[in-house]
Amino acid sequence: MKREIAKETDEGIVCDLCVLELGGEVQVPFDTEEQLYCHLEERHDLVIKRPGETQEQARARVQKKNSRIGGSECMCPNCILKRRGAIAG
Repeated sequence: MKREIAKETDEGIVCDLCVLELGGEVQVPFDTEEQLYCHLEERHDLVIKRPGETQEQARARVQKKNSRIGGSECMCPNCILKRRGAIAG
């Protein structure tokens, strides 16, 4: 599991990015890692490499479903921070 962006609780897997966005509020947890990975790709515009995929294949797969990635509306943590001026573009 991507430990730096999620944690397992007794109720399930919690997305730490959502917890941060919601000011510490915990949303409904995910039952499986696959559900979490789909959420990370769809909501947070992160590319999660699946078994047997190269990073390039994973990026192409996600970009096919989600055209925001890398664009002005991208919701990944890096792009959000760049738009807020917190990190250099």
